[in-house]
Amino acid sequence: MRAFLQVIKGPGLGRKITLREGQLLYVGRTDQADVSCPENPEMSSVHFTIRWMGNECQFKDLNSANGSYRNGERIAESLVQDGDQIKTGQATFKLFMGDSAEGDTTRPEMPAMNSPPPLFDTKPEVPLVPARPPGSAVVPAPRATPASPQPAHSHAPHVHAAPMTVAVPSIAGSVGLLIPVATDVAAIAPLEEESKKLASPDLDTPQFASKLAEQEKFIDAIRVLAFSMGKLTVIEWSMRCVQTALGDSLSEIDKRALDIVQQWLGGQSEELRRAAHAASQEAEHSTAASWVAMAVFWSEGSMGPPPPAPVVPPGPTQCAHAATGAILLAAVARQPEKAPDKYREFIRMGLELVGGGK
Repeated sequence: MRAFLQVIKGPGLGRKITLREGQLLYVGRTDQADVSCPENPEMSSVHFTIRWMGNECQFKDLNSANGSYRNGERIAESLVQDGDQIKTGQATFKLFMGDSAEGDTTRPEMPAMNSPPPLFDTKPEVPLVPARPPGSAVVPAPRATPASPQPAHSHAPHVHAAPMTVAVPSIAGSVGLLIPVATDVAAIAPLEEESKKLASPDLDTPQFASKLAEQEKFIDAIRVLAFSMGKLTVIEWSMRCVQTALGDSLSEIDKRALDIVQQWLGGQSEELRRAAHAASQEAEHSTAASWVAMAVFWSEGSMGPPPPAPVVPPGPTQCAHAATGAILLAAVARQPEKAPDKYREFIRMGLELVGGGK
């Protein structure tokens, strides 16, 4: 027996959240939740809980700002059944259970952590430096304190009225493979536990990615490459993957987004970075191309309004998260049954960009 929630409308279209019987799962916009949906800005930080119990699920809204709706009716706590639709924020989930879940072949399952992180990434900065002796420790670099934490169920990120004394991230020199040792990238990339166990100080990052791909752990192989690349390189890689997978089927909005990304890669400017953000918003953050554009926006600078507004820097891994999301969406946007073949091709392209492995 299987059960899962799948986004059938809105941000994250096609994404599946696996339910395990008896497990209480917290879902929301930030990483305070078990399942983070940062692509859905109208969800609360922790929006709802759901527990699968046999032939029904127990759903509870956690006093969210915008509420939850079951088949169009607002609910606070309810039993939900196979086929019910639950709207939270801008996304509508559908519950698949039992036979309907077993027979579903519309899209390959995507892990819960396939989306970029919330706006305030509080993980320590990891210095991205060229080759170091294998197995040497990664020493976190000092980083300015981010804005005050949000309340557990706040709707929008808090921004101080006074300017923040933080350094604006830069992408200078961010090209090629910047984390060359498997164990170092495994420490920062959101990998499955089984994949982390395969990392070794004796493996370089391309070898680690190749090993994961050989065991058909494609998504983690993509994450390993994305989190080890310089920002310019991972953005170029994600753009190539989207163009390869979608080609002529790209909408005009997505074509404009990728055109802006191409211009930005040719010469970074604040004007083009802001234009990339606008292009991603125009696509409603729902397409692979829109997440390439978000990777550009999250590569450097501030996520807040232009000066004199306070600087709100992106977290150290947000660019890699956005690029990963773009690549995974590109694999399933057309002919999702062929996603494994696309993953293999994307990994080959990534290895080629960093000059390592087969």
